Amino acid sequence: MIRTNRVLDYLVAALLGAVVFALSPLGLLLTKGYAGLNHRAVAMTLALDVFLLIWIGAILTQGRRRRFFFHLILWTLPLVLLDGIEVVARSVNLAERILPVSDDSGLVNYGHLPRYFFDETRSAPATPGWRLYRRWNSDGIFVNDLGLRTAAPTSKMSGEWRVAISGGSTVWGWRVLDADTISANVQRLLQTAARKITVYNFGIEGATLEAELLTLQRFRDAYALDEVVFFTGANDVLKAYWSATTGKTNFENFIASDFELAKAARRATALMQGVNASDVDKVEREVVPRILQDNPLRRGIAAAESYCRSAELECVFALQPMLATRKHHPGREAKLAATYELLFPGMGALARAMYRDAMAAAPDGRVCDLAGIFDDQAGPLFTDHGHVDEEGNRVIAAALVPILLKTVP
Repeated sequence: MIRTNRVLDYLVAALLGAVVFALSPLGLLLTKGYAGLNHRAVAMTLALDVFLLIWIGAILTQGRRRRFFFHLILWTLPLVLLDGIEVVARSVNLAERILPVSDDSGLVNYGHLPRYFFDETRSAPATPGWRLYRRWNSDGIFVNDLGLRTAAPTSKMSGEWRVAISGGSTVWGWRVLDADTISANVQRLLQTAARKITVYNFGIEGATLEAELLTLQRFRDAYALDEVVFFTGANDVLKAYWSATTGKTNFENFIASDFELAKAARRATALMQGVNASDVDKVEREVVPRILQDNPLRRGIAAAESYCRSAELECVFALQPMLATRKHHPGREAKLAATYELLFPGMGALARAMYRDAMAAAPDGRVCDLAGIFDDQAGPLFTDHGHVDEEGNRVIAAALVPILLKTVP
């Protein structure tokens, strides 16, 4: 009987040993190909492995040694319980429930977004220029050989008017399919125009107006463009804000850590502390006037205007809405607005001031302020501080068409 029990002990220990290896970082790499194991996964699997190894020790030993291993089991049990709580917290997105940084639930493809949007290598720096994308043609997304998310250039038809819509990730199409981008919506609205008008998407993620101009200069001749609509401003505001405040550090700290419980604790603390009124006052009194002395948006518009004149290219500018510039935040937007008020206090004031300053210095009729374009919309449209869902893109497109048509002969 004793011999049979020991055989069973050895068998159970061997099975647990196999589980330990399978759940170890090395085992996951070999069996699952998890080349992207992060610190969270490594720490959690190692904690579970240690707990199981202690059990193996308890099974294989007897007497006082076994009692020692049982004591170790009790001491390490909290680690396993913490592992379980971490798994549950991640499964319910606890940090996002406390203070969400983004909310994609309004997107048509919510829950099954194409993997392309999560590929950090989809674009790379371009010289000269800003960034360009790897060729892609799948999942409703097409990137041409030039690195733009738009149709490849073709021979120009007689009487055709070609327009590029330039901008950052909102124009590029953040987490929306090609058919739902701003440029695609504008193209559909122009189908009944008296003249044939072809619209191209010149959006590049993260582009400021300065970077947009680099992209335009690089591809203007290849596409034989007649006009460019700069749907711009948000990235210039964000970059200026981050340069003048601790906003970028606050944001990175807010989303830092692979551990859901750590992020949840950090956000719960921020929520309890609330918005610091002195931070808002400091931005409005000190930061805004300092930035306006050399407004990058004003400089960008002047540089783009100068290039357009030299290239005999029609250019208009539409200053884009941001979460911080919308007067009311219905539905799911309310929590997003609360998050960004904590992270970026005073950003709304900076955006409105930079927009007013840029418009005052620009040629009459060339710059349109669309910061309040969503104020009369009943539903939520923003998915984070600057990106919008498919309905938001349709609203933007409807506003851009009359602006675009003003310069079409």
